[in-house]
Amino acid sequence: MNLVYSFLDHKKDEKIQYVALRFLLVAFSILGFIVLLLGIFSGYDPLATVISIGFILFCATCFILLNTTKHPHYIKIFFIIFLDFIYFPVAWMTSSNAFKTMPYTSILFLIITFLLVEYRREFIIPILFLIFAVLLMYIKVRWPLSFTITYTSLSSYLMTFLRYSVIALLLLTVIVMMIFNYFEVTRKYDRKSIYDELTGLYSRTYGLKQLQAVFEAQHGQQNKYTLIMIELENFKVFNQKNGILAGDAFIKTLADLMRNNTRSNDLCFRFSGNTFLLLLSHTDISQVNVFLLRIQNAFEELLTQYEESDLSLLVGRANFDYNTLIEVIKEAEIDLSQHRTNT
Repeated sequence: MNLVYSFLDHKKDEKIQYVALRFLLVAFSILGFIVLLLGIFSGYDPLATVISIGFILFCATCFILLNTTKHPHYIKIFFIIFLDFIYFPVAWMTSSNAFKTMPYTSILFLIITFLLVEYRREFIIPILFLIFAVLLMYIKVRWPLSFTITYTSLSSYLMTFLRYSVIALLLLTVIVMMIFNYFEVTRKYDRKSIYDELTGLYSRTYGLKQLQAVFEAQHGQQNKYTLIMIELENFKVFNQKNGILAGDAFIKTLADLMRNNTRSNDLCFRFSGNTFLLLLSHTDISQVNVFLLRIQNAFEELLTQYEESDLSLLVGRANFDYNTLIEVIKEAEIDLSQHRTNT
């Protein structure tokens, strides 16, 4: 019954690459700030300080754009290219200690790049970076700005590369664990906010959000949508007679009844304690009547399990011929109240 996929749900689950990128931007900003402080208090070359400031500002800008732009994919690609082909060689060429940390940094950046790429064509980026890093590792910086070719021994080069890769992999493991822990916590939180704990139907907040999305997408068009409000009448008396736990069990059973009688493209959620809202898509009056008759028959069959029950269903309906969703819901509520008066 997922209108989430049929219509626009503007807050779909975010891909892991973008969550990872947010973590990295924050981590790099903090790391850059630490390096900046060390540079200021240790008398590092001013050029290194400028690079640190620029890196912090770049990460902060990417973080802001990632949360505001409609095209985060471009921000991600821009960050990868900047990290691999601009910041990496600049930091290498302007740091007197870079020769010692170069293999470690290159491995870390390579793994980060593989983590962030998403489509097949993007895998050319880490491949090019690997070639680029190998070439750079043959250059040893002689501070401040002169270079000599080194690592003529391939075996020596590979040993250094592998030694630092172990450290990089350990750090990456920590990053990946943090990301998956974030996803696990978010998944549990999202389930509680999306689904009603008792019935398993959509919650009021999430259901209204989906309803609003459908209303905005279909308002003014010829598609046929009917909003149904169903209220369980005399439920308070049932609770007083049978107890709250029995009342909860009945509400859950009623929710299952509605779920089993709705289609995959319909929307059903708990609106309040004993009131439900259903959105029937592409239906005319006769189809709505058939649906309500099916619900009523299933409900009466359910009541046979309870002796001396005064429970009944009240139904109100409304279409989308209103300016706001609130007006649609109010119309369904008014229609339901009229049925209550008539009974």
